[in-house]
Amino acid sequence: MFIEELIGSGQGFFVGIAEVLNRDKKSREALLATLEFKQSRVDGIQLMNSRLIVDELHLLAAAQNAVNAFKGNYMISRSLDVETAVYASGQKQISKAFDLIGVGDKTASIALVVISQDEKAVRLQLRSLIDSIGEETEDRFRPEPAKLQRIAQVFDIPESEIEVLAESDDIMDVRSALSKCVVSRVSSVALDA
Repeated sequence: MFIEELIGSGQGFFVGIAEVLNRDKKSREALLATLEFKQSRVDGIQLMNSRLIVDELHLLAAAQNAVNAFKGNYMISRSLDVETAVYASGQKQISKAFDLIGVGDKTASIALVVISQDEKAVRLQLRSLIDSIGEETEDRFRPEPAKLQRIAQVFDIPESEIEVLAESDDIMDVRSALSKCVVSRVSSVALDA
């Protein structure tokens, strides 16, 4: 579980991020039903297929951009929940965002994002979701070559861009470089909002 305060003026927001294994192979419907138990002080919750999530920074940038859009009154959607998915996917259309990173009946690993102005509410909501869905992964968003290639392809990031930012061919360096590229794509969604 990763909790961070988002940057911004005025009232602060906290984001909680976790990756959870879908222990009982819950269906899409059952996964979405876990959202019915939303804490009253939670402003946004999103479940996403973690196969296209690079790391925590990817989701942190998506949450930050979603909150900025909320505060700036330029959201693409009508809720912080959906806005987070739109930014995380790097898409400008809601349906395309959920086609890419939405959970399905065979989603094995789920990225959780919880946003609230109350840090304790974030922690409680994350814990509740983790307990409902399965178990938290020990190595969040574990980098694997095929996964990183898939993410680069989906976000239209050429290998040359990653090579410029990577300090070596080590998978952690490549992931870090890819993360910077994805964060750039995530943030660019706001330019068209």
